[in-house]
Amino acid sequence: MNKRKREYVDSLSLPKTGTVIITGGNSGIGKEAARLLLEKGWKVILACRNLEKAKKAKRELLLNTPSSELRIMELDLSSLDSIDAFLR
Repeated sequence: MNKRKREYVDSLSLPKTGTVIITGGNSGIGKEAARLLLEKGWKVILACRNLEKAKKAKRELLLNTPSSELRIMELDLSSLDSIDAFLR
């Protein structure tokens, strides 16, 4: 991560640890947010429509933080059945 991003993240008033659910965390901003939070010791749940992409993202994220708590769960926000299953 570049110095500017690191300084920004360090300036946020986040609790030291916690658990977060990130929708769309298998790419883009969601994946970067997951990476930053994992580095800070947070537990992360990636909620994604495509489990194959989520598994790939998990492998990539754990390369930097292998002892992190990172789960993937299927979630399609356009489907009430998927949302209900995710919440159970």
